[in-house]
Amino acid sequence: MNGVRETFQALKTWPSSRQWAWSLSVIVPTIIGLALLFLIAGLARWSPVQDVTVIVSVAAMLFVAPALLEELLFRGVLLKSGSVLSAVLSVSAFIAWHPLQVYTIGPPWAAQFLDPAFLLGVAVLGIALAHLRLRTASLWPPIMLHWIVVAGWKLLLDGPF
Repeated sequence: MNGVRETFQALKTWPSSRQWAWSLSVIVPTIIGLALLFLIAGLARWSPVQDVTVIVSVAAMLFVAPALLEELLFRGVLLKSGSVLSAVLSVSAFIAWHPLQVYTIGPPWAAQFLDPAFLLGVAVLGIALAHLRLRTASLWPPIMLHWIVVAGWKLLLDGPF
């Protein structure tokens, strides 16, 4: 129950302007690094979606799932402040969750979720998300980074729908 309480506290905590500024020093390089990794690995190519209706609806959907829901679990419930073990658990569970989806849900993007370069990107993202959560005591910077990465991949870099 303590994990749930801490999760709601992290959700209620809005970072200060100084924390947001610091968060950008993690968010921007993470986005650039993941975009380069995916482009080099052939998991992405520049192909922006042009339809505004699609952009708005997909961006809204991705904010809820995966960004908000996954962050509530992986950086909320599983990640305890000051615990290195919970950080390792959080990142490991986040990585494992992606291939697990292939074998349970069977999404159309299953091939990407099993690609080693994709899983490396998930690991990098998971570490950045955990670092943001622990440093700011808020879920909002991780939610924003997660959302920007997934929305950018799908809406700008031809990621699968």
